[in-house]
Amino acid sequence: MTLPPIEPYVESFFWQTSSWKKDIPAGYVRRTAIVEWISERITVSVERFGPEVCRPYLGLASDIFDRMIESGNVAIQHHPVAGEYYCVDSEKLTKFRAQTLQNDETTKQYQTVGAHLFDDIFGAYSRESDLSAIENVESSLKIPASDRVVHLNDNERKAIDETAQQLASSLKKENSVDGDVDLRDRFVAQLAAARELVRADSVRAYLMYETLVRMLGMLIQKYQGHVIGAAAQKLLDLVIQHIFGK
Repeated sequence: MTLPPIEPYVESFFWQTSSWKKDIPAGYVRRTAIVEWISERITVSVERFGPEVCRPYLGLASDIFDRMIESGNVAIQHHPVAGEYYCVDSEKLTKFRAQTLQNDETTKQYQTVGAHLFDDIFGAYSRESDLSAIENVESSLKIPASDRVVHLNDNERKAIDETAQQLASSLKKENSVDGDVDLRDRFVAQLAAARELVRADSVRAYLMYETLVRMLGMLIQKYQGHVIGAAAQKLLDLVIQHIFGK
C-alpha cells in the first residue's frame, strides 16, 4: 500500500505540541526567517519519531506561512525598494492554530483515540521507509542463478565468517529487533546458517542471497549509526564482493 503524503499528519501533530509557540521571531523580519523558524519548530516537534519522520519541512512551512497571510494573521510592512517585512505575534499565531485545527479530521480523531494515534501513523511511514530501503538493497543485486556455485579462498571465507559472527554476537545483546524477540532469534539463526555455508569448499550463491540479503538490508536501515548497522553493512559488502560479484 502506498501511503499518502506525510505532511498533513506532521502539521496536525505539530499544532498539538507546544513547539509552535516557542522562539517566535521578534518584530518585522523577512519571509525566509519565518519560514525557516516554522520548519525548525516542526522538525523539533517530530524528533522523537526518528529520521524517517524527523526531517526539514520547508515546503510545509512555506505553505503554513502562506495560509497565515491569507487568513490575516500576519502583519505586513511593504517598502517600494526593500520589499516586504512580516510580523507574527503569539496572539495571532494562537488564532491561526485554532482556525487550522477546527476543521482538521486528524485532530478530531486524535481527541477521540488519544496520543498513540500519531505513534501509529508515523510508525506506518517508518515501516514503509524501512521496506523501501530493503527493496533498494535487493534491487541493486541481481538474483544469482539457483545452480551457481562460488569457490572462496581461505581469506575470503574467514572475513565473511568472522563478520557474521560479530553481527550475531551484537544481535544477541539486543532485547529484540523492531520489538520482535522472535525476529532477533531468527536473524541469529540465519547468520549461523550463513556461516555454515561459507565453511564448505564451495558456496551456492543463491542460498547466500536468500539467507542474508533481506535480513542485512533491514538491519542496515534499522541500526544506522550503530555497531549492528555497521557490521551488517560490512557483511553485505563482503558477500557482494566475494560471492555475488564473482
